[in-house]
Amino acid sequence: MRVLAYGCAHNWLHVNADWVVLEPVDADHRPVPPGRPSHTVLLSNLANRVQPLLRYDLGDNVLVRPDACPCGSAMPAVQVQGRAAEMLEFPAGGGHVRIFPMAFGTLLDRVPGIAQFQVVQRRRPRCGCG
Repeated sequence: MRVLAYGCAHNWLHVNADWVVLEPVDADHRPVPPGRPSHTVLLSNLANRVQPLLRYDLGDNVLVRPDACPCGSAMPAVQVQGRAAEMLEFPAGGGHVRIFPMAFGTLLDRVPGIAQFQVVQRRRPRCGCG
């Protein structure tokens, strides 16, 4: 199995660009420049010639490093920010607050007896904020 990316000592993931192409894009699937967080990322797997995976929407928000990584790797460097499709919204002060469900996971991981959990938001808050 080919590795998608590997971590470095500077907390970046270096994309194995010989085998995969990651395209950070905005909500309309337009390219996002390095240094600006993406809405999602499209993945193309170049390793499988029989059944290639082309422009698969991972749903991950990523930040591409705009300059060379201090570790010396020539491979593109990214940091995963979270997932676009998994934001929870709560009303707050006439507006709304967006929270990654992973924040709940961090708390619930510390509760004895909880092995799995699911967070479901049944409806978006009515805050008049768009």
